[in-house]
Amino acid sequence: MIVQAAIRHEGQVYTGRRHIKILEKMIRVHRIRKAVSLGDQGFLNDDSEFLTRQEAAKEALECGQIDEMPIGGKLNSEMLW
Repeated sequence: MIVQAAIRHEGQVYTGRRHIKILEKMIRVHRIRKAVSLGDQGFLNDDSEFLTRQEAAKEALECGQIDEMPIGGKLNSEMLW
């Protein structure tokens, strides 16, 4: 089950409800100013595993969090919350 949006950047995983909010916090709180949008955007599941957007789409479908596979096969946080 998908529990949070996440961005993996230089070995660290940052989490939140929406990727844009995570990016804002990375800049504001953690002072990360480089192209953080190029970090790996994905999700955490209930086992705290980082999943890519594609992996998360499959898991969300299997867990009944979404009704059908998204176009392009990538999950967006807006599809969940």
